[in-house]
Amino acid sequence: RFELQIWGADELINYTNRLERKNKKVDANLKVLYDTNNPSLIKYHSEGLKGVICTVSALEIANLVNNDKQDAIFDLNIRRFLGSRGAVNADIKNTCSDKSVSFQFWFLNNGITIVCDSFDPVADPDKPHIKIKNMQIVNGCQTAKTLALAAQDRILSRDTRVLLKIFETDNQDLVDKIVLTTNNQNKISSRDLRANSPEQLDMQQGFEKYKYFYERKIRQYDEKEGIDINRILVNELVARSYLAIILKISSDASRRKYKVWGELYKKIFHGKHGVEPYILVALIYRYTNRWLKASAFVSGKNDILRKLANSGSFHLDRIVSFLWRRNDSWKSVQKIKKQIMAIEQDPTILDKYIKQGLHILEDIVKNNTVFRSDIDNALKLASLDEKIDSYLYQLKKK
Repeated sequence: RFELQIWGADELINYTNRLERKNKKVDANLKVLYDTNNPSLIKYHSEGLKGVICTVSALEIANLVNNDKQDAIFDLNIRRFLGSRGAVNADIKNTCSDKSVSFQFWFLNNGITIVCDSFDPVADPDKPHIKIKNMQIVNGCQTAKTLALAAQDRILSRDTRVLLKIFETDNQDLVDKIVLTTNNQNKISSRDLRANSPEQLDMQQGFEKYKYFYERKIRQYDEKEGIDINRILVNELVARSYLAIILKISSDASRRKYKVWGELYKKIFHGKHGVEPYILVALIYRYTNRWLKASAFVSGKNDILRKLANSGSFHLDRIVSFLWRRNDSWKSVQKIKKQIMAIEQDPTILDKYIKQGLHILEDIVKNNTVFRSDIDNALKLASLDEKIDSYLYQLKKK
């Protein structure tokens, strides 16, 4: 019995790469944390596959990486080390080196995934360890390298512990699947990370008093029956509307929404004036945006108006709010409640202000050579926000 395989250039290159990896193979003898009274080392077997989950000192991983001068242990990892400047790796380094929180590292970190030719756990209470042949770290490169750097800097806390998942297989196809699946997940955004914060929970509860559904998690209400989609207000659009109308930074609301969940988060979600201003600005955005999409301006021949109708919604929101409300004051909760009711009862009350505001925005852009020459870029500029403020305040004086 035999099997015939036809090899071409791709197969030969793959085979050569495997041979090169074997020539750089990394073996290890890692000390593990083992307690005979607790299942601190878990072995699993299925259909000829073997796996083990265990815990090691972070220093074990750091020494392993630092002794591997060629970084051969990361050959199968899809990413190289991204450096210490990024927020995630900076947090890893801070946690593993701060003695007041380093004991939490095992709980806060996703751990490290290893594939190897073979492993042999030795559950000796006096000297527990695991022997690993030809190992590769396929997930956890950022963790491993950060621990290694912390050890080099002599700041790695000795009570930092790391979770390991180790898989034994000589099946290259399975190795490729493990690499893919352990590194493949839905992207977690800054918005997602804030979803369960106290401010977002408070906002949700506050909106419910007005029978609105504040979507603090993506597609939060998709599976719930009896939800009127017209009563759903997405937290990111609420925040951007607040940024444009109340904080008067339309340029950031339009083109730098990442700031909502970063440097401007506390300026937006401070909780000082209740939820009413947030509801009102969200409604102004919603109906202004709907009006624009239904208007002839979005596909009209006037180049400036067309671009503003398609991309200048947040700038227009700020103008519409001022024209309709006649000021930038947000102190009177009772007035804001009445304005919310007014829009709910008849959104068309904004129509004349939207049309007037669009022409105001057109005038501001048309009469400025910098804005007029590149409208897309103008919408990013703080100077356009300032021109809008100046125009509106002059208008009020008249």
